[in-house]
Amino acid sequence: MSTCGIVLAAGAGTRFGGPKALARTADGTPWVARAVRTLADAGCDPVLVVLGAARDEAAALVPADGVIVDAPDWADGLSASVRAGLAAAEATAA
Repeated sequence: MSTCGIVLAAGAGTRFGGPKALARTADGTPWVARAVRTLADAGCDPVLVVLGAARDEAAALVPADGVIVDAPDWADGLSASVRAGLAAAEATAA
């Protein structure tokens, strides 16, 4: 049995100043790439990355071993991202 990892990165990050999916560490590493690598290194397979705000720019930062999941209703709040991630995880388990 494998464990699915889910990175919730769909929000607009209004309090942060922009989508966290576009954020980078001081050395330029995208946060989203670091999250995918951390989950993969921990044994998660697949690693799903839920995107919404700035989807296209963020998708370019997702490593090849991350599976992009779209949350078209991301603006409805965090629960929309959670639902999209869980639905995708369920689909991969079937």
